[in-house]
Amino acid sequence: MRWLSGAGIVLALLSGVGGFLWWSGEDSLSTSGVLLQTASDCRLDQESCQADNGAVRLILSLSPRPIPVMKTIRVDAELTGLTAVQSVDIRVTGVNMYMGEQSARLQPVNEQSSRWAGSFMLPLCTSEVMLWQANVHITTTDNHYQATLPFQTRSR
Repeated sequence: MRWLSGAGIVLALLSGVGGFLWWSGEDSLSTSGVLLQTASDCRLDQESCQADNGAVRLILSLSPRPIPVMKTIRVDAELTGLTAVQSVDIRVTGVNMYMGEQSARLQPVNEQSSRWAGSFMLPLCTSEVMLWQANVHITTTDNHYQATLPFQTRSR
């Protein structure tokens, strides 16, 4: 009987991990995908930023500026070099403090699927300056692309 309760705990843990992977929409065990490089001077809180790999380009912007907390933030993404885009997601996480994950599934703005838009909201932080990273995930019928773009907010 004792081994049965241990097996139940193992099954519960495996179910939790599998459920998280399914819920997050990301197969963390997969290594396929293309990383889009971001310029070292990229700061989304100051201007639009570009990430690319030579053939594919993402231009991302957040508004309004300065980036507010506890208010709606608009995300605009422009994609070039991609066909058959299925989804564009943004996941924002804190760099200097854990603040959970803020996310949004962007929606196509035009029929060519080259412009996508959405919105999210950032929580208030006790630090005056909070560093964030926006992780953009783009899925097409034949590949997966990812870019990480930094920005910051000020609480005062």
